Amino acid sequence: MKKLSLLLVFLLISCSGYQTITKEEGSFQFIEEHNLSKDQAYDASLEIMAQNYGSSKEVIQLQNKESGKIIGKGIGKYFYDLLQSVEITYDYTLTITVKDNKAKFVFQTKPGKVQKGDLDKVKNHYLEIKDSILEYYKNYGNDDF
Repeated sequence: MKKLSLLLVFLLISCSGYQTITKEEGSFQFIEEHNLSKDQAYDASLEIMAQNYGSSKEVIQLQNKESGKIIGKGIGKYFYDLLQSVEITYDYTLTITVKDNKAKFVFQTKPGKVQKGDLDKVKNHYLEIKDSILEYYKNYGNDDF
């Protein structure tokens, strides 16, 4: 019983510093240039979302070619501790808006699971996604067999 009490006290102390992010803190926006037309960038964005997310029909919440906007939902993961024994999953929304030669990527992390001290891990995940989409744009249309 003493061991259980000590364990509970330890858990309460270790969780007392747990502060999750607010909606504003979890929002990241990146505006980037590319070499595609609006229609090409839109189509490329749909393709990469279909390839990298489980089912694009479940992921994509809105798509409007006229406005160049796609909104999708995703799930990210990171390890909470240095031992990589506690994995945290979090939900986010990605809004891609494309124009000729420009794209805006807005990531909105759902509050509740990500701690303030781990926000850099989440931002790095978003940067990787953005960079992979931009890399896809560079190679879009190169279907040489």
